[in-house]
Amino acid sequence: MSDASKPARFNVKGFTSFVLAVAFLVLAVSGVVLFIGPRGRAAHAIGWTLLGLDRGQWNHVHMSGALLFLVASVFHLVWNWGMFWGYLKKKAAGLNLKLELAVALLIGVVLVCGTILDAPPFSSFFELKRTINGCWAASADETTPGDGHGRGQGHGGGQGRGQGRGRQFRGGR
Repeated sequence: MSDASKPARFNVKGFTSFVLAVAFLVLAVSGVVLFIGPRGRAAHAIGWTLLGLDRGQWNHVHMSGALLFLVASVFHLVWNWGMFWGYLKKKAAGLNLKLELAVALLIGVVLVCGTILDAPPFSSFFELKRTINGCWAASADETTPGDGHGRGQGHGGGQGRGQGRGRQFRGGR
């Protein structure tokens, strides 16, 4: 029996790489949609949807994509551990990639710390997001009956802009 007549074996490594690529695309698209789309209250007030999904559904797609990416990353690392470890031993430890590893780790630390501290240029990125969200909020204010601030009737119990939800107020994020 020739090799051509045998059914092809399922390539787990290739499959895992494709799942990572799909998860990356899901995260990229949903991340852009969540970045430019209106915030929850404004989205609800104007009945915002994109491709038939509302804000909450886009959030769920994004979180599910992140979970898929995390799980696939672990499997990818497991299936390719020998190659990964060999690469680290050969390249990072022995052939001058120590600097590249240190810079990559430093970028990660700067990204996390800069975001938490709301430092530039991260603060500019989130200010752009607040500006875009402000445009949506203005649309919601125009379409929502009530006091002109998109809150409807009643007092609301201090639940505006992050207050009353266990979050620290940071200028409307």
